[in-house]
Amino acid sequence: KVSRERVGAEVDLILKGGGRVGGIRLIARLGLSDVVFGRDVRWGVEVLGRLDDVRDGEGDAAVWLAGVLSGAGRREIKGVVMDMLKRPGREAERAATINECAEIFEGVMEEGGDEVAADYLSGASGMDSAFSDLRLALARAVRKGGDDWRAGFDLSLAVRLAELGQELEGEDQDVVEEEIGAEAMRWSVLHAAASSMGALDYTAFRPVLDGGRVKDVLKGLPKGRVFGDVMERQWEFAVRNRGVGEGEVEEWLREEFPEFVE
Repeated sequence: KVSRERVGAEVDLILKGGGRVGGIRLIARLGLSDVVFGRDVRWGVEVLGRLDDVRDGEGDAAVWLAGVLSGAGRREIKGVVMDMLKRPGREAERAATINECAEIFEGVMEEGGDEVAADYLSGASGMDSAFSDLRLALARAVRKGGDDWRAGFDLSLAVRLAELGQELEGEDQDVVEEEIGAEAMRWSVLHAAASSMGALDYTAFRPVLDGGRVKDVLKGLPKGRVFGDVMERQWEFAVRNRGVGEGEVEEWLREEFPEFVE
């Protein structure tokens, strides 16, 4: 009997090698997905292949596991990585976070984020509200991903390219390549706008006022969930209004939450 630790070590070697896509695909073709991962990974293989292309083979085990386990929830991913593969908890957390980050980016695109991004880059006027909404959505994705936000962004593109590959199955190869290229360009436009908006530096996404300062302004603010909600709203206000100062935030807090002003 092969130990779980040995299985995990072999999967780790496969993922870190240049033939990671072929290696995981072979596991699936041999009907060993359930034995190794505890789930069907045929879809994950398709996503992994696209992710490998998008990242030019650059990544570590957590990034590639996020691709293999694309679409799984945090609990399932942690179960596969830690229980089935006996890999470190940090690796499991990162794979789960990358997936959650990717889902946020996918949602942004599904809501037409690339079109708003194109308008932003072209200098369109009269769209300040749409631009601030996009900045906030992108900031949420980057905040979720942390140091791995780029892996989440790449995974979101890889998932879409895998879906597109299935939708175009049987089409002429030139048509497939043209459609794939056009789809990748949509993500490039979104990334360019995110960079121009200043939405990619997640370390800058901190509340302008810390908890103590907020309590000084809103002396009647209770602790617990309400306090957390106010801090989150403050963060959203600062992201929407890039460069806002402390005095402006204090005034906004008083106007937005008058029930807590004493």
